[in-house]
Amino acid sequence: MDTHYNREAAKDTLEKLLSTRLAEVQGKDDPSIQHLSGVQVNNLVVQETGDKRKLWRVGPANESGDMECETVFRVQGALSRVDLVARSSMGRSKATKAANFSQRVQIVGLGSALFDQAVANASLVQATFGRYFAGQTVTAWPVGTAEVFINASTRYFTRAVDDRAATAVAFGRGVDPLNALGPFNAQGLIHTEDNIVKYYKLVTDRGEPRYHSATPAEFRVGDLVEIRGTIVAFPSKANEIKTYYHMSSLIRLDTKYSIAAEDAKAAEWSKMHMQFAPASTMLRRNAAHLEEDEDVLRAHKKFKDMSVIDRAEKS
Repeated sequence: MDTHYNREAAKDTLEKLLSTRLAEVQGKDDPSIQHLSGVQVNNLVVQETGDKRKLWRVGPANESGDMECETVFRVQGALSRVDLVARSSMGRSKATKAANFSQRVQIVGLGSALFDQAVANASLVQATFGRYFAGQTVTAWPVGTAEVFINASTRYFTRAVDDRAATAVAFGRGVDPLNALGPFNAQGLIHTEDNIVKYYKLVTDRGEPRYHSATPAEFRVGDLVEIRGTIVAFPSKANEIKTYYHMSSLIRLDTKYSIAAEDAKAAEWSKMHMQFAPASTMLRRNAAHLEEDEDVLRAHKKFKDMSVIDRAEKS
């Protein structure tokens, strides 16, 4: 986002979105859904899942102390980085590298107090993993310092040896338009349900807000969005435990600030271009047209005079 982006207006809209969505989640009283701006961490527990590749997930505890279900965390923010569409260059990589390819976004709060609270609460959720892995180093997913942000990602693939029960599914619309990732399916990597990110956009249909499906290419920097996902931990090669925000859905809520910024930038570029480049070109073209017009007039007069002489000689 640059100087063309109306950060103050976008911040006010984002704060309202966070407040409204937080109230909606709290009103449902559903332990499987929490908003990062109002997380209740007291009842969260960690449970190991996965086959060969160990994964740990977090969710509410039941009466026996086990995890009742995995918690889906929601949060809203302004997109500051977007990397959602597979690139052709990915297809030239080795399978070992492709296993780590992911769809990823970064959102910022533009100074919203509720977003800052969401980042603080994310640290509390990660502390739940810290207590579970007492004595081990738990690396949190990065958050900003100068401007706080939240990263979310989802890998394109699961290694077949890590989840032998997984079934391969097709890539979603617009995720891999050049089929750069297709060949990896024959190299021990599979695209599973757990690797899917669902994309939606909020539209007004007959005065009613509705969610329509979207493609990843529709999302742009500056859009106000909602991320839905789980917080997952896994062991790294450095013998550490890493956590990340596993994105399952991305919803576009508001585009007016991103569109206005793009329009303002285009108008500024056009003005500069007209000021420094086309002006001299236009003068040259106009001069050329004037010379061309004069030549045409002279030729026309000469032809007319010749026609008069011809008629005089014939008479």
